[in-house]
Amino acid sequence: MSSALLISVRFHDGRFHGAPEWPPSPARLFQALVAGAVRGSSLPPGSGAALRWLESLPAPIIAVPTALVARSLTTYVPNNDLDAVGGHPSRAAKIRVGKTIRPRLFDAAIPFLYSWTFSAEAEALGHTASLSVIADRLFQFGRGIDMAWAAIEVLDTSAAAQRLADHPGPIHRPSEVGAAGHPLPCPQPGSLGSLIDRYAAQSKRFAAGAKHGATVFVQPPKPRFRMVGYDCPPVRFLFDLRKENAFAPWPLRRVTALVERLRDQAAARLQAALPLRASEIERLLVGRGAGPADIVRRPRILPLPSIGFVHADQAIRRVLVEVPPDCPISAGDLRWAFAGLAPDVDAGTGEVLSETRLVPAEEDGMLRHFGFAPATPARCWRTVTPIVVPHTQRFSARHDGGAMVLREQATIDAVRQALQHIGALTEALAIRVQREPFTRTGQRADSFAEGTRFVPARLHHVEVRFAEPRNGPLVLGDGRWLGLGVMAPVDELAGVIALRVVSGLAPDAMPADIVVALRRAVMARVQAEIGAASLPPFFTGHAADGTSLHDGGHAHLACVFDPEGQRLLIVAPHRVDGREATREEVRHLATLDRALVGFRDLRAGSAGRLLLAPAEALQGTDPLLAVACNWVSVTPFVPTRYAKRQAPECVIEDDVLRECRRRDWPEPTVRKISAREGKQGGLNATMHLAFAVARAGPILLGRTAHRGGGLFRAFH
Repeated sequence: MSSALLISVRFHDGRFHGAPEWPPSPARLFQALVAGAVRGSSLPPGSGAALRWLESLPAPIIAVPTALVARSLTTYVPNNDLDAVGGHPSRAAKIRVGKTIRPRLFDAAIPFLYSWTFSAEAEALGHTASLSVIADRLFQFGRGIDMAWAAIEVLDTSAAAQRLADHPGPIHRPSEVGAAGHPLPCPQPGSLGSLIDRYAAQSKRFAAGAKHGATVFVQPPKPRFRMVGYDCPPVRFLFDLRKENAFAPWPLRRVTALVERLRDQAAARLQAALPLRASEIERLLVGRGAGPADIVRRPRILPLPSIGFVHADQAIRRVLVEVPPDCPISAGDLRWAFAGLAPDVDAGTGEVLSETRLVPAEEDGMLRHFGFAPATPARCWRTVTPIVVPHTQRFSARHDGGAMVLREQATIDAVRQALQHIGALTEALAIRVQREPFTRTGQRADSFAEGTRFVPARLHHVEVRFAEPRNGPLVLGDGRWLGLGVMAPVDELAGVIALRVVSGLAPDAMPADIVVALRRAVMARVQAEIGAASLPPFFTGHAADGTSLHDGGHAHLACVFDPEGQRLLIVAPHRVDGREATREEVRHLATLDRALVGFRDLRAGSAGRLLLAPAEALQGTDPLLAVACNWVSVTPFVPTRYAKRQAPECVIEDDVLRECRRRDWPEPTVRKISAREGKQGGLNATMHLAFAVARAGPILLGRTAHRGGGLFRAFH
């Protein structure tokens, strides 16, 4: 039978100085318990066994009070290095450094809860009794000034779940294996031993050096904890706009009016029911008087247009209310406030003009079109309702090319600023702005300005391409509290992943060494992503029996080093062949996308240890992926067969034409062939290709195409 160990911690003051960590991690609680249990330099009998039992349990669920980040205060104190200034206290100003203090503020009456699940056996119950004695001795939690006390309860799992449900603050749950989340250190087997070793090493930090009279400082070992991702998603309520039993569509361009009416009616309901909290409701729900610290605590109203089909009219039929975990207004109260609201109300008289109401939705399939989990994360996102950019620089009213370029670049910079406002940590590789919508039935950006405080010049439709895939929702700009800036993921299959070499490349690096290291790294990361399953030939280029794929087609990834652009490219086989991807290839590419998240370090032996960063490979502007008639070699072409009785130029030309015919490409004219024998007697060449009809890159030809050979770039 399972039981729950519930540790509640209360602070003497409603302040926590352990920034930037939030919530306080299970490892911090474990260290506080150890500090309270120790007597002198040893643990009392039974305490060590109880703490070792606790460190063996899975990560706990954490409930914390809603908190507000206070203003920072910087104090200047001398560091512990007076010897650097000759030991004179009068010279302490030389070693004085700034120390920033920025606590989190919360209601001290609300406890912090940590709930572990365990098997209720006799031995385990004995350990919980010992932990109860240890918890009584806990005296601080955070830093030395964060005085606190703790208590332990052993409950059945249903009672513990009810205690967590009744807690007024956000609940942080450990993520599943492989899921994203906020990482927090948690105790693991050996954590107590590492703390004991660290304490023992503190007295031996200064040891005699090899030279007479010299002193060597030895850093004590770090405590050992494991990192566990914690998720604390917002609470979301989805409503339908209905009249009787049918949807009542709301016009897309009047999205701001819809949000304002629903927001004001819900605020009026809550203020009537909770008059003592009227100013707080006005600040958080309506936004009047809200400060920077309130941004992460404000509920958000997201009208969801009907999308997902080319002929969808994009009228608004659903409204999502999102309550962040730190919002002091309870999610239940907000759900009650929005349920049954009538958006079509006369602004002057308050008369209800139609029977349209907000009704709790029975089906939430539309959410996947806006990137809500468990939808597949996407790299490319486009606006459904336009973004209100944070600011626009004023330029002359001229409409020549130079002025237009400056205006567009200023708008792109403003979009990057909007991404920073929402804390989008994923790098935006490319941003495109325009007035026209991206879909057939969308609305121009400036048409949304009518009836709002925003000038039309600040509204733009935007496409953002991120370095790494991300989930939704994604809402940008100054109008994000009014239903503007709602974005949707684009279901695209790029087939080319580009990584820029930032540093670490050896001057005499061989491209072949870099490509081999890249291929091995890709396979290793994919293997870690799929677990113990065998790597498919799509990634290895080998059949199940270990033999290389020699069917004449291209069924596996190509790894390329672009020496001119200092980039690494991973190219899907359908892009090499210039065809549509199969369903199986689409599935493998999704796995590859997940596996390469965070790939920033490539150890390529003698070629160097490469620091990588995502790079955007744009169709049409990238010389390797452009659409062009004329192409020139970037890396040497190696023929698939070498008839030594023919002239090398003829061999090269015949092999290039054969490769193009095999891919159903039009035959190019092969010009300016420069053939030469390799060090091992192999033939390779560089050349120009001229197609009668422009074709899109990448162009990889020859026997070494999957290792970056036979790479061409467009030229004019």
